Amino acid sequence: MGASFFRARGEFDRAPCVVDNALARHQPFPRPVVCDIFHIVEGRVIPRVPPGLSDAFTALYVEASYDLTAEEFVPFRPFLGQDSQRHIWAQRTTERDGHQFSLAAVVGIHDYGADLEFQQAKAADAALTGFDLHYGFRLRRGTGRADKTDAGWDEVIAAVRRMHGTHSVDVVLYQRHETSTVVPAVALPIAVKETDVPGFSEIRGVRLVKAAPEAGTEELYSVTIDRAGDQYHARIATSIELPLDEEMLVAAHERARSIADLAFHKVSG
Repeated sequence: MGASFFRARGEFDRAPCVVDNALARHQPFPRPVVCDIFHIVEGRVIPRVPPGLSDAFTALYVEASYDLTAEEFVPFRPFLGQDSQRHIWAQRTTERDGHQFSLAAVVGIHDYGADLEFQQAKAADAALTGFDLHYGFRLRRGTGRADKTDAGWDEVIAAVRRMHGTHSVDVVLYQRHETSTVVPAVALPIAVKETDVPGFSEIRGVRLVKAAPEAGTEELYSVTIDRAGDQYHARIATSIELPLDEEMLVAAHERARSIADLAFHKVSG
């Protein structure tokens, strides 16, 4: 695969775009509407909601992006029509273990060939192809918008699945813990002296990181803890190798939850 202009300019790190039929417009990610159970039916992939989600669970994001060669981009070209980019959505709500969850799934297809910014970047890096693909699943507690599936969803997610076997995905898990139920690895808040940190009296948040051995600034995973009133708000981030199948969210949640367990210890009794 060629170098990724999509990843290079950080577009995947921002919220994906909302799609209005076939027209993609840059707007914030909508309130999700979640898929009940992801299964495979005639090539479609719908990951199932992980069982036994704790009361601390708030949201789970699983996302991946790719730079494609011209040959790899061929199966995705028909989805664009006359446009240079498109986002195709599937949204569902479901009940699991007595709780409501919403799931938003998106596949984004981009051809930056005519983009002036891309042309300038390619002049400096000939390896850039301008053909980019990304997908993501966002599972959240609570209900979302009405169920919706854009035209072409079944075909595009099947095309993504055929192209990629096990691959690297970015996983982010959000949790909220009552301060009476857990003890964080770093006690918060941390008092600071006015003479040491002028204008501030406490540190109420920390970011714990597991660095990759001999890999410079690369991180294997991280946990951000923020104390807000009587709660700890946590963000757990990592990257793991997974196939795009019905067990994707289950495996992603299990890995992220195991990392969270390193940062929070349950209060016994």
